[in-house]
Amino acid sequence: VERAAALIAGAKRPLVLTGRGALGAGAELVAFLDASGAVYLDTQESRGLVPAEHPATIGAMRGRAMQETDLAIVIGRKLDYQTGYGSPAVWPNAHFLRIGDNAEELRENRRGEVELFAHPALALAAIARALPARRQTLDTAWGAALRSEHLRRAQKYQERAARVGFDW
Repeated sequence: VERAAALIAGAKRPLVLTGRGALGAGAELVAFLDASGAVYLDTQESRGLVPAEHPATIGAMRGRAMQETDLAIVIGRKLDYQTGYGSPAVWPNAHFLRIGDNAEELRENRRGEVELFAHPALALAAIARALPARRQTLDTAWGAALRSEHLRRAQKYQERAARVGFDW
């Protein structure tokens, strides 16, 4: 946990990516996002864990976020085709922190510098407590730019859907 907290504290552009293994850890995940300053990408398996209006949510910016992050925090998820299998071509600048309660979620395709074999809710709560109160290295402008573009793209998509008669 201390090594995970140190890795996060040193990251400028941390990104959290969740999968089905994170189900049931929604409250801890939100608290972790608030404490770490990380941006957040869900997947189909973990949709709804973090409210869409949470400022860390940047789903429409998946490709750019994976290219630009310096720390990928992968929680309860294998690195598969949706994540480029953790390939350096998709994640050119990223170190990895992996959290999961089974071996495949920890070791499949790309190993983490830190790997926590634990229930995600417990691991997230412990790491959040271990993080420093103020992060000196965090690139808040990067996160804000991703969120702003995410909101713009989401609005554009909703407008297009309304024009063709799609009812939410």
